[in-house]
Parts: sequence; structure tokens; C-alpha cells
Amino acid sequence: MGILNFLKSSKEIKGKIGYFGLTEWWLSEFSDVERDHIIKKFQPLGGNGESLIKGEITMTSQTAIGLLSALAGWFNNEQDRPIAYKMIK
Repeated sequence: MGILNFLKSSKEIKGKIGYFGLTEWWLSEFSDVERDHIIKKFQPLGGNGESLIKGEITMTSQTAIGLLSALAGWFNNEQDRPIAYKMIK
């Protein structure tokens, strides 16, 4: 295991990303800057974008596909479109 993989795997990701088993994807698909931007921009129902990576989820009716498609909708402008494409992909 390389040092980069070790550093990525040592980050504890919970919340919706962790619940759906998307930790590796989250850490490898997005840069630190992109992840920070996603968390700051995603404010569901006035909530906090940190719910993507923090907090314990024991059950939800949402699916991973539902999460990613809803999340991509937050990035529907020209500047953020590359982020949305990564989510849809």
C-alpha cells in the first residue's frame, strides 16, 4: 500500500458517503478542493453539507443512486458541471 492510499484510507468517512460505501470513490474521484466545495454548496433543506461525511446513519430509504443524482443537481451550473459529471458517472 502506497503512502497516498494509506492517507486516504485513514480518513474516517461517515454520513451518507460512508453509509453507502462510497468512501473510496469520494476520496479518489474528487480533490480536496472539490470535496470542500461540495460540502459547502450542498445545503439540503437548510441543513449542513457535512451530513455527507459526518454522523451515524443506521437506516435510510434513500439509495446510493438517489443520493448521487440529487447531489449532482446542486452542481448544475457551468462552473460546477465537471463535479456533477463525476457524480453521474
